[in-house]
Amino acid sequence: MGATALTDPWAILEDESVEAIDVTYPSALHREWTVAAQQRGKHVFCETPMALTLEDADAMIDPEHKSGTVLMPAQVHRLGIEAAFIHDQVASGTLGRPLGAYAATRTPAYGAGVTRPLDLYGGPMLDLMIHPIDTLNRLLGMPVTVAGTGRVGPSGAIDYAFVTLDYQNASGMVEGSAMMPDSFPIHHRSAGPLRAWRDRGVDPPRC
Repeated sequence: MGATALTDPWAILEDESVEAIDVTYPSALHREWTVAAQQRGKHVFCETPMALTLEDADAMIDPEHKSGTVLMPAQVHRLGIEAAFIHDQVASGTLGRPLGAYAATRTPAYGAGVTRPLDLYGGPMLDLMIHPIDTLNRLLGMPVTVAGTGRVGPSGAIDYAFVTLDYQNASGMVEGSAMMPDSFPIHHRSAGPLRAWRDRGVDPPRC
């Protein structure tokens, strides 16, 4: 494609011909590179989790650093076909007001069996469950209360969790697992399932 291969990330940031970058470092390093790019007038597509602390996340969205640039966290599961369809159905009100929703992300061993430093990556449930929680928030708004329970697994962190979210007028449930067998069907992994209950029906109608 004519792109120049570089091993020095600072060379990319200082290159005025580069308009946007994708930050793919471990999450604990996202703030450093995102803010550095914003200060140089570059748009940023940031892999997830966007940050491991609220302090880092706030720094990344601080207008003082952004200088008119766009920051997009890669929380893209909400844009998948099923999630987008259900969102449009809920927004249309065709089947009434939403009462609740369930979403899940379930994969085999976290990191494909390779140990990941938790202080850099945050652990499997943070890494995986942000997507279904983000999808539910888009459907139902911001939760009022959140509660969860989980179990420590092979990663040394919480590898299975069940989270309940209470919204102003609805309830949400999110299941996360990084303990599924390798034979677990690919179409049941990270992006699903997702369903929403409303007072006159369910999306999708077949589960």
